[in-house]
Formats: sequence, C-alpha cells, structure tokens
Amino acid sequence: MPRPVTKHARSEEWKPVAVIEMKKFLGLIFVTGIVRKPKLELYWSMRGIFQTPIFPQTMSKQISAYPKVPSLQ
Repeated sequence: MPRPVTKHARSEEWKPVAVIEMKKFLGLIFVTGIVRKPKLELYWSMRGIFQTPIFPQTMSKQISAYPKVPSLQ
C-alpha cells in the first residue's frame, strides 16, 4: 500500500504544464547530453565561454521549478 503524501512532498507543488512547455523541457534535456557543463546553472550563463543561447531563449532559469533529472544533478 502506498504511503500517504506528506505536506512537504514535491507532489503537492505540481502544477499543470502545457504540452509545448514539456516538449521544450525535454528538448533541453537532450541538448544537455550533447553540450556538457559542470553545473546546471551554467546552461543559462551569458558569460562568453559558458554561453549556450538556446537555454535562456527557450526557458527561464527557474531551475527549482523543473523536475529533478538524474543526469543534470
């Protein structure tokens, strides 16, 4: 039998997501497999050596709002 959801569980914070937003997110996940960076935040960096314009152009940097993906941690 599944455990009850606690008041601090991430599932309580879920919000509906449009299909296009999910496609954008998955697309960026695929790009992280090609363009490797040591920290997740660097994908949104505008500093010359770390700059990857597709990330800030596609999604905001609200990383805490994105699902946790093992390959990005």
